Amino acid sequence: MTTNRLVYFWLERELHGVDPAHIIVLEADKAYTIVHLINDTCFQANGNLNAVLNNLPQDLFIRVHRSFAVALPYILKVNKKNVTMGQKDIPVGAQYYEGLVKSLAIVV
Repeated sequence: MTTNRLVYFWLERELHGVDPAHIIVLEADKAYTIVHLINDTCFQANGNLNAVLNNLPQDLFIRVHRSFAVALPYILKVNKKNVTMGQKDIPVGAQYYEGLVKSLAIVV
């Protein structure tokens, strides 16, 4: 899965391009955001979680907790407390659960 447009992050005084489709989880870390990638690496981006989310495709990512946003295509399981992304369980805040479920393509 790839997109046509890279997003760029400042890392060690250089701009690094990342395909948004390679991002699995965004994790708030005070004024920074930890970006977790599909190859099990991560990096710390300048900017809080809202700032980073605002520069990513809105149809790919959803906020699930005050400290986490996830990539919709990589969600494996969801319950009221957690969303499973690969081997990681990410907490789901009560106020985000309904929006998360509505954003999923659910087959009855």
